[in-house]
Amino acid sequence: MAVDPARLRAILNNTGLQIKDNPTYQFLNSLLDHVIPTVVNRTTTGGGSTPGPTGPTGPKGDKGDTGFPGEDGTDGDDGAPGSAGIAGPAGSQGPVGANGPVIPPDDPIEPDTIGPIPGPQGNPGSAGATGAAGPAGPALYFLAEDGQDGEPGPPGAGIAGGGNVIYTGAAGSEPAANAGDLYLPNNGFVQYRYSGSIWAPWGPIFPLTRMDDSIFSWINQGGASVAVADGTIALSVPTNASLSIRARSAAAPATPYTLTVCFLATNIAPSAGNQFFGIGWADNSNQMVMFQVQLNLEPIFNVVKYTSPTALSAGYVGAANACLLGNLIWMRITDNGTSRNCLFSADGQTWFLYHTVGRTDFLTPTKVLFGASTATSSYPMGMTMLSWKVT
Repeated sequence: MAVDPARLRAILNNTGLQIKDNPTYQFLNSLLDHVIPTVVNRTTTGGGSTPGPTGPTGPKGDKGDTGFPGEDGTDGDDGAPGSAGIAGPAGSQGPVGANGPVIPPDDPIEPDTIGPIPGPQGNPGSAGATGAAGPAGPALYFLAEDGQDGEPGPPGAGIAGGGNVIYTGAAGSEPAANAGDLYLPNNGFVQYRYSGSIWAPWGPIFPLTRMDDSIFSWINQGGASVAVADGTIALSVPTNASLSIRARSAAAPATPYTLTVCFLATNIAPSAGNQFFGIGWADNSNQMVMFQVQLNLEPIFNVVKYTSPTALSAGYVGAANACLLGNLIWMRITDNGTSRNCLFSADGQTWFLYHTVGRTDFLTPTKVLFGASTATSSYPMGMTMLSWKVT
């Protein structure tokens, strides 16, 4: 019988014994490798003269059992490094750099070539806001130098021999002069004209002190009024059925002081014993002491106390003290810090004391004044102040 080793090995491999560690598989596989080839060889070298015909193919063998799972394979070696990645796109352009500092060269003729290149010069800054005004500086005072004397003017075209100089000073101190020069005394009541040999008096004329209405205020004005013109103050007092002093007052000066006035009386009613005008003192409650000229059968001086501009208190000096009056009336009051005094004059130079009393008797003065009253329904009156001088 012929034995086909290849077929036997195929059958063996389909038995499910192909796991190499299986003893049965190993035995059969070894048998195929060693025993069967020897048997075959002996068979084919038998005594027949020719091989027999090939037998028919045997039936298909049964499916072998499923083999055991193989063991896990070992890890493979690390792969080769990957190829280089593709370069990314170019980045956006960066911002313009700030100007570099301007570095002056060490040598203006051969400037340095090493070191940072200076950046371009920046644009000029905008103008700053106007600063606030500074505080006022201290006042400066300069003494002006005396100017040079001017050249003498050309001779005047006056009448030949006539003077053109006016002097002033104390009476009796007249200077040497030319014919026609004038001299006005500051303490007299005449003026002088130089004749060429003597100072001849002219007059009377009086030095006056201009009135200033801005220093005065009203006490009991009522319907009274003032007119200010050419350095004078004209007080007008309307008719009234009873006593009512209309006055203009100013603050009393510090003691000691002397107040000298000159005025004209206007619109005096004949034989009206209830009209008067004059000067005096008042306190802050408008109590008054008046040194006044009262019109009776004849004008008289008196000094009277008033608890208000419309209320009589009492008289210091009675109506028996008469006086002679010219057109100009000169009156003076003084306060020396101890007493109040009343004086009168006919020429403004020679004074007569009329009354004196303690300075705080009846009132303590805070004001000095001039004023008038007409207690009659028929006659208004007034006074025109020509001069008010405080010394």
